[in-house]
Amino acid sequence: MIKVYLGDLKYNVQGAPNDCISLNLGYVATYAQASLPNELDFKLFKDPDTMMEAVRRDRPQIIGLSNYPWNCNVSTEFIRCVKRGFPTTITVMGGPHY
Repeated sequence: MIKVYLGDLKYNVQGAPNDCISLNLGYVATYAQASLPNELDFKLFKDPDTMMEAVRRDRPQIIGLSNYPWNCNVSTEFIRCVKRGFPTTITVMGGPHY
């Protein structure tokens, strides 16, 4: 089974709003699971620290992150950190900020 981690990351600052996961990430995971049943295992993340702990503990084959004006920098830096530690992990970013 292919392990896929999806994130709609937010900054870890006190009072940071919006702990909701992007609806679009849910759509991506649902569509992919319907298209490739029993081949993909998804986990969704909002907190970058929690996601990085999961990556280190149980490295996924694919990481996908949302890209919005409010999280572009945190998502880009997260991808850089993943690529330094796990260069073979496939990383994808998408969203309206491109």
